[in-house]
Amino acid sequence: AGTRVGKIMVTHPLSATGSRGRMCRSGQTGRDLRPGCYTWLMTIDDLQRRLREFVAEREWEQFQTPKNLVMALTGEVGELNEIFQWLTPDQAGAIMSDPEQASSVRDEIADVLAYLLRLADVLDVDVAAALIAKIGKNAAKYPVEAARGQAAKYTALGGPGSPGPPEQG
Repeated sequence: AGTRVGKIMVTHPLSATGSRGRMCRSGQTGRDLRPGCYTWLMTIDDLQRRLREFVAEREWEQFQTPKNLVMALTGEVGELNEIFQWLTPDQAGAIMSDPEQASSVRDEIADVLAYLLRLADVLDVDVAAALIAKIGKNAAKYPVEAARGQAAKYTALGGPGSPGPPEQG
């Protein structure tokens, strides 16, 4: 299976409508695909258009300033953080096995993504291009040979922009 840059798999109940859709059955590729679901691929542009239409129908453009969107995004990240705040690593790793918790996690991730996509749309940032460029920058800052298995910041790895490897003492 190849990587699809800028495409997102979306799974909805049968009542949902969408383009490029197909029925899915349990056991098909993808996580959480169950009988009675409808799956289609949407591009980032498709998602941004849907969000733009949602906002326009409600005449909310006046409120969707970059500052307000960043503040809303921060609030939603806080709500996602709240779900995980006091969990042990094992509990956090198993959170999606609890249907109620899994629903909350999905909702908060969707809220974070919605505000992030709106912010990028309002600022005219090409999300896929920005992410690809950032991955390239991170690859230069975190060379595989120096970063493999390390949780250190790039400045401690001796890569570009760092003061050099930590002194051995």
